[in-house]
Amino acid sequence: MRGKGVVFTQVIRIGTRHYAPYLAARLAAGIDGLNLRGVASIYISQHEKGGMTFFPVDVSGQLWLSPGRIEDIYCFVAGVIADLIVHDVHRVMLEDMLKDGYPGLDEDERFHICQRAIRALWVRLAGGLDGALVPSEDLERVKEGVRAQVYGRALEYLRANSELNVEGFVRFRLRDQVSLMFEMVGQVVEDYLAEREYREFIRLLRYFVDIQEPRIQVVHVFEAPDGSYRLVDQDNREVRSEYLDEILGELSDGVTAGEDLLVSMLITIAPARIILHLRPGSEAVETVKNVFEEKAEVCTGCPRCKADSFKSFP
Repeated sequence: MRGKGVVFTQVIRIGTRHYAPYLAARLAAGIDGLNLRGVASIYISQHEKGGMTFFPVDVSGQLWLSPGRIEDIYCFVAGVIADLIVHDVHRVMLEDMLKDGYPGLDEDERFHICQRAIRALWVRLAGGLDGALVPSEDLERVKEGVRAQVYGRALEYLRANSELNVEGFVRFRLRDQVSLMFEMVGQVVEDYLAEREYREFIRLLRYFVDIQEPRIQVVHVFEAPDGSYRLVDQDNREVRSEYLDEILGELSDGVTAGEDLLVSMLITIAPARIILHLRPGSEAVETVKNVFEEKAEVCTGCPRCKADSFKSFP
């Protein structure tokens, strides 16, 4: 509270059009901590003008106008701005980009995409490549690195200017971050839509698997050195059928052997149980397990696997 008869001098004025509630909360929390260190003569008010909300930062007494004390205030405000941008502005801007650019996404989808985009943004700003590769326990360190970048730019700006417009500071002093936000949103949305399409495809394949009656009890899957697959039954006989021959015949028409072909073959012969003699964790294993779920299992080390090291088949 301002004391009666006390003269205050404005040191900095912060203005914002869109982030007033967030900024007010962070200034209030920060000033409490500053006052605990004896900065009782600092006062922050709030007023509206021309669609903007302004927060003048005032001090009283000649002591607080000394260079060292003014630097303390610059550091305090720079810290508030850094927290505001990293914790609030990044999220709000990404949410707005998603609403404007991808109206077909529902609220839940936008939330999850925004979380992934923020993570990817922070990692890229910290010099990394892929947010998905950063362990959760390291994300806080990455975020602090981004905060330090923003803090440094804000402090440099405040030392030369007595007024800071949040939106203007982001647009001109953090233009690299804004540009990267658009890139991250596009990339994350593209990845998300591809994953959604894959999930829908897997769901459809599971439907086909569920409605089919098993045509064979057990199928063993082996991989050849050239990456193609060989299917044999419990008696070590190659699995053949009219339908399977038709699928395999398409290979001569330019279809490439791979996980999609393997899944098509397995759906066609509809086994009750699938044993994969393949490398655990490989794309083929994960794809088959996603489609066939409990029907599929990975060999834990039969004599054939141990002898051939996944490189030959019957």
